[in-house]
Amino acid sequence: MSKSIQSAFFFLTLLLMVISCKTKEQKTEVMSERLALADTIEHLLRTNLVDIWYPTCIDTVYGGYLTSLTRTSTQAPINRK
Repeated sequence: MSKSIQSAFFFLTLLLMVISCKTKEQKTEVMSERLALADTIEHLLRTNLVDIWYPTCIDTVYGGYLTSLTRTSTQAPINRK
C-alpha cells in the first residue's frame, strides 16, 4: 500500500472510533433506562407469575409440584391415557 492510502485508512479508522464512543452522560442514561426496565420486568414477573402460581403449584399430598393448573389457580382434571 502506498503511504497516502495507509494514512487515509488510519484516519478513517480513527474517525470511526471517535464517532462510536459515547459520553459518560449517555452511558449513565442508558444504564438508568436498563435498570428501570429490569425493575419493571421483575415486578411484573413477581406479581403476575410467582406470587400467583408458586403457592398453588406445590403438591401438599404427594410432594413436588402440580403442573396442570387452570387460569383460576385450581388443578385441572388429570387425563389418564
